[in-house]
Amino acid sequence: MDDGVGRFIKNFFNRPVGIVASNWSTKKKTTRITVPDDRERQEESAKEEFINSFEDDERMKLYVNDFERNMITRVLKLYDLRARDVMIPRTSVFAVDINDDITDILDEIIEERYSRVPVYDKDIDNIIGVLHVKDVFAQVRKGNLELVNLRGLIREPYFVHEYKPIDKLLIEMQRDRTHMGLIIDEYGGFTGILTIEDIIEEIVGDIDDEDDEPEAIPEIQRISDTTFRIDGLTSISDVNDTLNLDLPTGITETIGALLLGELGKIPLEDKDKSRAVIGNVELKAIKVNEKRIINLLLKIKN
Repeated sequence: MDDGVGRFIKNFFNRPVGIVASNWSTKKKTTRITVPDDRERQEESAKEEFINSFEDDERMKLYVNDFERNMITRVLKLYDLRARDVMIPRTSVFAVDINDDITDILDEIIEERYSRVPVYDKDIDNIIGVLHVKDVFAQVRKGNLELVNLRGLIREPYFVHEYKPIDKLLIEMQRDRTHMGLIIDEYGGFTGILTIEDIIEEIVGDIDDEDDEPEAIPEIQRISDTTFRIDGLTSISDVNDTLNLDLPTGITETIGALLLGELGKIPLEDKDKSRAVIGNVELKAIKVNEKRIINLLLKIKN
């Protein structure tokens, strides 16, 4: 990044969004006077105005390259995300029961290779803390495996409401030096986990480390021009963005949950209904288990 770009980025993040928007907007030249009671609404409007002008304004190319421009846009759009939009859902979370045999727990931890593991007591909705794997191995090295006290090693859980704004959550996690948040719904039920890495990936894209397994099949796999095989946990927003669709997003988050809501039950038997039509889109469950729709086919009708 040259000096000109560096100065632009520094100035950009140090200026209120409303001021930046009024300077760069090519659509509106009037100055906005923010009334205190309307400040949040005005800031949101100014932000949206700036994002649109920032992405379209040819002058931006003089200051930032495509990668930098995309990153700045993603940072601004963090304000629209909630914890539930970024979290790993509970069905994909590796967690351990404090009541299990210590040997079995260690075998699972070694196999899964996570550095932090949620711990629950009998029921996964009863999360009691987070286990740092390094703490476990430090105890194991001292001697008898049976003397390892997991309850004494688990750390205080950091609970986060599923609708907490991501930008505020990132600031809090950095301030408190917390790497994992346990997401809960309005009833206190466990819905998933979220890490700082998950939030950073919303800005810079996916970050793979040496332990990440490459995905053999993408979440959205093209079968033909109008037919796609989709992972049931894929967000409806991602499906809409990728395939230029307008599937409803107000009630459910994932494409599998959307189909399940239309069907009314998981189609475990051949006689069960497995197909639903929403507008010009047909969804069909092709792989399921007792808990969810794993894969489905999406067909776009003319």
